[in-house]
Amino acid sequence: MFSTKIIIEEELQQWIHEHNYKSQVIPKPQNESLIVHFNISFLSFSIINEEKSHISFVLQLKWDDNRLKFSDRFENVKRVKLNPEWNQKLWIPELSVINANNIKIAKLLLPYVYLYFERNQTLLYIMRLEAEIYCEQKLRIYADQEYICGITFESIFHNVRELIFQWEVGNFTDNVHGTRLKVSSLTLEKCAEKKFDPLQVTKPCLLAKIGYYRNINVFIVTKYIPSGMAVLIAIGSLFIPIAALTARFTTITASFIVLIVVYFNTPMSYTFSSSINIWMFACCVFIFATLIEYLFAIKEYGTQPKDIKADDLGIFAYQDKHSELVAFSGIAIDLICALSTVTIKSSKVYKMCKFIYTNPVMKKRF
Repeated sequence: MFSTKIIIEEELQQWIHEHNYKSQVIPKPQNESLIVHFNISFLSFSIINEEKSHISFVLQLKWDDNRLKFSDRFENVKRVKLNPEWNQKLWIPELSVINANNIKIAKLLLPYVYLYFERNQTLLYIMRLEAEIYCEQKLRIYADQEYICGITFESIFHNVRELIFQWEVGNFTDNVHGTRLKVSSLTLEKCAEKKFDPLQVTKPCLLAKIGYYRNINVFIVTKYIPSGMAVLIAIGSLFIPIAALTARFTTITASFIVLIVVYFNTPMSYTFSSSINIWMFACCVFIFATLIEYLFAIKEYGTQPKDIKADDLGIFAYQDKHSELVAFSGIAIDLICALSTVTIKSSKVYKMCKFIYTNPVMKKRF
């Protein structure tokens, strides 16, 4: 088989030499445009954000070159893989990925580029590419939202009168999904027609649109649950007596530190606010407000417990020879009393609130 390949390449070399083959000239049929067929297979996606997406894919280009001739000596051979130096000897479509930066051919042991020559004068060019794709990301409902990222393939030096791009097949490999990402759709289409000055011609162009979801379970476990627990701890600290300085301050500080750690590990946007950013900011504001509230409570009432007599305070107090009111912070009392005012005024909660706001000693404490 190796000797067969050598013979076919030698005959092909002799053929292009005798017929003055020019690799810079497009092999289009007479009065027609040359059609280049595209096949794309996506292999993997790295973490995707609003700035760029790291994508690895295999691209196959197939076209006919009627200036070439396959050897007639081996009828059972349908296709032969040409050596890498043939990439410079034959015409290969000029291709540009418009919204890509730092695009490169993937290297395993050798550069992943193959050129095949088939008996029916068809050339098949296969390459594995890795690229940073820049696409507009609208992540306002982050993270439970479908994102669309398009890859645009375009010819810079040819127009549709000479060259036409057509999609054939597009797919994903089985391992394209990651722990943070799940691909949902792939749409292959032509680009919107546009004219290029000064010639006012249309360039051959194709667009591959990839739709994908982030794994919301990852964000629930790593972002929403820890921040929600920190907020619940802060709410619980509102019911700690003012006199318990160490417990109150430690609880609020611990919840604030946990939230700060989660906040700084949350993807941030520079152009808009997403829902997770708003959630994290609201949690920080709430926990910080509980700390400020406690500082005002200490300044206003101090930390020493006072004997306060109560009258019919229900579950919120107990009365004996040394009756004291179970201490709550000012914010908690105000919230409870506001709710009881608009609901049932005959309840024990309403009586407790009425006692607090009419008793001079209680008003001074709360």
